[in-house]
Amino acid sequence: MLSVYLDIGLIIDNENKIRMFVDTGAAMNASNKDYRLWVMSQCPSMVAEYLECGADTEYDVVQLLVVLDLKGAHQHMDHGSMTTVIQYRTPYLINNTSPLILSFALDNDVALRSILGIPCLLAMGTVVDLVQDQLKCT
Repeated sequence: MLSVYLDIGLIIDNENKIRMFVDTGAAMNASNKDYRLWVMSQCPSMVAEYLECGADTEYDVVQLLVVLDLKGAHQHMDHGSMTTVIQYRTPYLINNTSPLILSFALDNDVALRSILGIPCLLAMGTVVDLVQDQLKCT
């Protein structure tokens, strides 16, 4: 799977780069919740917002059944439920004006640390060049 390193947070350096897989079939950006909580504990200034979803919140839970850690044949009913969202600041600008905020739906069942889905890729004007192994944004 194609991957890209993106700067997260407002400081551009090698310490603030996170590798993200690019999945043109993914419906949304997704990530492993435990990993993101660890990153947030180490670098809280990178986080623009952390949102809980579900009962007694204004956000719905989304159910995903892709890139999940399927260790057994029988899974609990809420397997793949994205119950939180984390939003990261980035040093990038959209049309040289608005800051780009990357959002990830989180769940402990997501097997990969970071997946950029098709809506995000389209919004960034991304061109996936598999021949040169490059991701270009317009």
